Amino acid sequence: MINSNLKVWFLLALFAVFVTGCSTGLLQGPEKTYKKDSVQLFENEAQLVIFRDKETKGEGGSTILRMDDQLVGALLPGQYVTTKVCEGTSQLKVSARAGAEEFNTVNLHAEEGETLFFRIWEVGERRYDIEKVADNEAKGYLADSKYSSYLKTRRQPVDCMVPVLLKEVALGADALFQFDRAEMSDILDREALDRLAEEILHSELDIDRIKVVGHTDRLGGEEYNQKLSEQRAATVADYLRLKGVTGLIDIEGKGASDPVIDHCEGNRATPELIECLQPNRRVMVEFWGFKEEVLENKQIQTQTTQDKSQQ
Repeated sequence: MINSNLKVWFLLALFAVFVTGCSTGLLQGPEKTYKKDSVQLFENEAQLVIFRDKETKGEGGSTILRMDDQLVGALLPGQYVTTKVCEGTSQLKVSARAGAEEFNTVNLHAEEGETLFFRIWEVGERRYDIEKVADNEAKGYLADSKYSSYLKTRRQPVDCMVPVLLKEVALGADALFQFDRAEMSDILDREALDRLAEEILHSELDIDRIKVVGHTDRLGGEEYNQKLSEQRAATVADYLRLKGVTGLIDIEGKGASDPVIDHCEGNRATPELIECLQPNRRVMVEFWGFKEEVLENKQIQTQTTQDKSQQ
């Protein structure tokens, strides 16, 4: 009975200490100064370093950070957090608490291998602003920041693989469509498109998206050829969807801007010139995705990063 009472008193005392510690607002992450080369960046990756000005009062508690609507950390004055992002455009948000309706947003663009610095400071009660700062200015602030974020997600490492062209299929426009036409009812060789749809549906390739590109020859006006090439690409894409091909299908028209051959002479639409230019009239269907060796390499890199973080 005595042991039981002691256990209860011990738990109550421990709870009181925990509550008192939390109420002081002195939540701290790991005590470590930011180092520039502490994070290894792989292909298509960049890094953000986000810090909170040590001079801010901090009465409002911690700030919550989200990158592309995913939690990346929480900061008190004098703390910082690092996070990887994929090259390109991202959106950084800062709010006073998780789920807050009021937040400040910064749209940013990062290049591969780049490190960007962002400073957070208070502009009012429970309101914060954020700005991008130069490297030399950030170093001054970070020199006083001994603690990293006390809350940090396991979001890293990010997956920044970029799809590559796995395969392309050429469809002759003359065999595919009636002359100078581009509608679904104008398709001549439906069997060729049926075979293509079956190939996509049963492909062992890791396809991320399909891209359909229309091309014309140089006969006719530039605006007309551009429109015809776009219409034919759109019609092929629609046909593939009707045959059960799901996912993203991009369409593009290039008109006569990307010929396969350019040795045909003449400008009048004679039978000889039309026949000579035939290879340029085509629809290309591209398979974009991820090669197996690229996936394996990425997994090896990710595992290496995780192993280093555990040492």
